[in-house]
Amino acid sequence: MKICEKIYKNWMEKEQERKFSEILKVLKISKKSKILDAGSGPGILNKFINCFSVDIDLKSLKKFDGKKVLGNIDYLPFKECFDYVFCIDVIHLIKNINELERVLRKNGKLIIGHFCNKYNNKEIFEKIKKIFNLKIEREFLILGEKELEAVIIYRKS
Repeated sequence: MKICEKIYKNWMEKEQERKFSEILKVLKISKKSKILDAGSGPGILNKFINCFSVDIDLKSLKKFDGKKVLGNIDYLPFKECFDYVFCIDVIHLIKNINELERVLRKNGKLIIGHFCNKYNNKEIFEKIKKIFNLKIEREFLILGEKELEAVIIYRKS
């Protein structure tokens, strides 16, 4: 097992589960909603809700069942069809950020999460806010066992 897989399994998996759990408490997602997990990794969100998962790493996608696409977030193979797009802890890896907004339906929600700490969380929030021209519906911090998560929920009008 590679070192990054060990780190993920021993630490990040529980942190990611906590993050998604807290975010989902805030959202009122119906069973009919179409949801995209952009940069899904091993499919943690898929443990909580039925969603489409996109990741560039085939090995990660093979770790779970569900609707998944091997692909790059910079060039999403979807039209404007999602009610919710989750992008948790991968925003810093995306070059073509407009893809996340493009695949949202009108009134759809974009959920951006980025890891931070008590010293830089305000700076992280400010940087994320400058990325999108969408209406900010809510922003909050999630206190994890080992890190904080800055979360912003946008709405496409």
